[in-house]
Amino acid sequence: MGKKRTPPHIVQIQAEGSKADRALIKEENLHEAKELANKMPTFGPDRQIYIRNLATKALEGKLDKGVFKLFVKMTNSYMEVEACFPRAKFLSERR
Repeated sequence: MGKKRTPPHIVQIQAEGSKADRALIKEENLHEAKELANKMPTFGPDRQIYIRNLATKALEGKLDKGVFKLFVKMTNSYMEVEACFPRAKFLSERR
């Protein structure tokens, strides 16, 4: 008889690691997002520049996109991201 194949969804679950590994990664992302949120200025224009710089870093791959998404969710800065994203995309492509 032939060898029994493992279903693709089981292989994907095995490759993602255990539940403890995923929890650890989630905790590290949360910690990093909290640090970024604590450093964020409160003054409007400075805040927008800070968020634009983070978006540029995320687009360049210097900042994890999951951390950036969590940061935006924590700080409720969806409007700032929407306003500064075209400029951040331009800056990341220019470098």
